Amino acid sequence: GNFLRTIEEEWTTLMFFCEVGSGRARDYEKLAIFGATPRGRRGAELKVLSAVETKVPGYFEKIKDDVVHRDKGKDDTGTWGTDTMAFRDDELSYALGKQGGTRKKLERSSGAIVQYVGHTALFSGTRTQRKRAREYMKWLFDQLEGPLYVDDWEKRDDCTVVEVPADCIGYITGARRAALGAMEEEWGVLMFFMSKTGTRGGKGSEGEKLMICGPERARRGAELKVMSSVETKNPGTFTRGVRDKESSERGFDTNRMLFKDDEMSYALGKQGSTRKKLETASGAILQYIGQVAFMAGTMKERRRCKEFVSWLLAQRRGSVTIASIAGRDDATEMHIPDNCKGWVTGNRGSELRRMEEETGTYMFMALDERGEERLIIFCHDAGSKVAPTGRMAAERLVNEMIQEKLRDDGGAAAAAAAASPRARPPVAARTRAPARRRAVAATGRARTRGGAADAAPLMEDAASTAQGAKNRRPPRRAHGAWGAQVTEDVFGCPPGGVADVHAAASLVKSSRARQSRAYSAFAPASALRARAREAFQLVLVFPPPPGAPPRRRSDGGREARPAGDAVAPKGAAAATRCPSGAK
Repeated sequence: GNFLRTIEEEWTTLMFFCEVGSGRARDYEKLAIFGATPRGRRGAELKVLSAVETKVPGYFEKIKDDVVHRDKGKDDTGTWGTDTMAFRDDELSYALGKQGGTRKKLERSSGAIVQYVGHTALFSGTRTQRKRAREYMKWLFDQLEGPLYVDDWEKRDDCTVVEVPADCIGYITGARRAALGAMEEEWGVLMFFMSKTGTRGGKGSEGEKLMICGPERARRGAELKVMSSVETKNPGTFTRGVRDKESSERGFDTNRMLFKDDEMSYALGKQGSTRKKLETASGAILQYIGQVAFMAGTMKERRRCKEFVSWLLAQRRGSVTIASIAGRDDATEMHIPDNCKGWVTGNRGSELRRMEEETGTYMFMALDERGEERLIIFCHDAGSKVAPTGRMAAERLVNEMIQEKLRDDGGAAAAAAAASPRARPPVAARTRAPARRRAVAATGRARTRGGAADAAPLMEDAASTAQGAKNRRPPRRAHGAWGAQVTEDVFGCPPGGVADVHAAASLVKSSRARQSRAYSAFAPASALRARAREAFQLVLVFPPPPGAPPRRRSDGGREARPAGDAVAPKGAAAATRCPSGAK
């Protein structure tokens, strides 16, 4: 069902095969398509019919009348319908384009559903959308016969014309129309040069007209892209004498903002990354043409985009102050702990840039009215709990980094406190274990799996840790409560006394290989793995409490308590009381 699932996701429908009426026929099955709008159902239906016609040629002709007239007039305008156009063999491949690129381009620019079933093109949509789709298809084939010119293009509301100098035509078009095709795909428009017969641009001509067809916002984005490319090739073509402009139009319009000195390169960023970031976060179209920033969109989008550019340039001079964001619906404020600010921002803001790129937001550290620094996330899209983009997605990433830093700092602080001599209370003079016991302990280390070279560092660390722990041990009457606290702090489990600590030791007493598995299971992160090792070293040191039940063997029986588990002499070192089975 992968193909059906793909169509469902594309057109937001529900599709499955079912039996209708008296039962299943031998030659075919019925496919039910559910959707809220005629557009979604028709798009999925034509996609299925296109695939069926490829497998069973001629099938569409049998049901053509039913398909074309289905859902006619069932939309808000009452003009919904489907038109058809027949292709010759050599025309179909041209109308389809590489990997269906031309068909998709016609569909996005006209607003109609464009699908090819066999040698028939079907256009579904409102009356205006179907008319545009047929005209665009006709212009597409007219280009094969010679220069194209659209009469009365000034009166059309679905096209924009840009004058391109003759020496920039090749630069705008690109090799085999690659540059022009990339802009068409990016903005969902149809673009072609038009000129009257016999007036094709040459070396002595002034230039040609580039016609851009599609919705208003997409046309403006493609137009500014072309203007930026022409300005790069021929400076001053569109920016000579241009000044700042701020439109009072509440609907779609364009503002201009002039840059000074080297501000444009800073606002552009590496490979245009900063410009794209501001454009995505503001929701407006932002394009740099020479030293002028063009911002297109609604009044709210244009003002937001100008604020973002102004704050970006202000960061070059120092910290930015934003008193309050209470009245904004495009910002999220986060207070970062002082010890986490460098971790969240990264080297020269690298971590912020990474999160901005992933979530389509704009974020930076700003001062409030009291001079306190906090992180502000800007984006016109609030996002959701599951969406990968928007302010909520960026907030989740920042919180993850803060938690990671706090966990690392917590583990490091605990290790430093344990190693610091200031944290230990004054103790009496330490006594050494008898020589015979030291020799036995050394011999036991040499017999552990992995050899003495692998086991010695672990046991030496355990011995040194144990000596300090021995001196910090409370009186025996508090031994059970102290063991419970160790169990809770180290292993994160409910307190159960020292017996629980030794139960955990049984997981790792057989071999170092099992210790490695225990480290991985206990703490996947490297910081927690170090904490687990320290915990296991402590486990090897402390004897079980008096009267604790014997350990259970793997076969379910009970083993006798080794001699090493007995209470050691009062002056013996902690390492000599290490259970023999836990070396």
